[in-house]
Amino acid sequence: VWVDLQEKGLQDSARVSQFGDRLLIWLRKPWTLQPGVEEPAGSLLSVGVDDFCEKGAAGASFQVLFKPTSRTSLDAFEMTKNYLMLQVLDTVKSRIQFWRWDAQARLFTDEGAEAQAAIRGTGVKPLDSEDSDEYFLVTNSFLEPSTLSLSDASKGPSGVL
Repeated sequence: VWVDLQEKGLQDSARVSQFGDRLLIWLRKPWTLQPGVEEPAGSLLSVGVDDFCEKGAAGASFQVLFKPTSRTSLDAFEMTKNYLMLQVLDTVKSRIQFWRWDAQARLFTDEGAEAQAAIRGTGVKPLDSEDSDEYFLVTNSFLEPSTLSLSDASKGPSGVL
């Protein structure tokens, strides 16, 4: 059955991705989900596809995966088989945050972020997002040459070299 997500209350400016049976919604404008509950522009939300299609934006249960602050913003995110990796800018320094999908709880679990944000460019690309949690990490800075590493998201922040 085809469902128009905008008729269910989805913003037309939001970027939408899918992770299993979840919608990942990256907001470009503030969004009032329920009276008194507004998520700011730049937030990343997770919601069950069926929950959203049945109840719409006002009735569905959302999980906030990222909410920007005065010093942080979401630069990008990538998915592996069981993990979501957020590339966060923290006062213009980069940091990678890991979320693990818990299929039984039907929620993402925060697996942590790098302890210190670093002045560097980063790029994260999954090796095979359907069958593996491995990913390529590309880093570069003014003082070090570009580096390509292979890591596993299941190692969380300790896997980032």
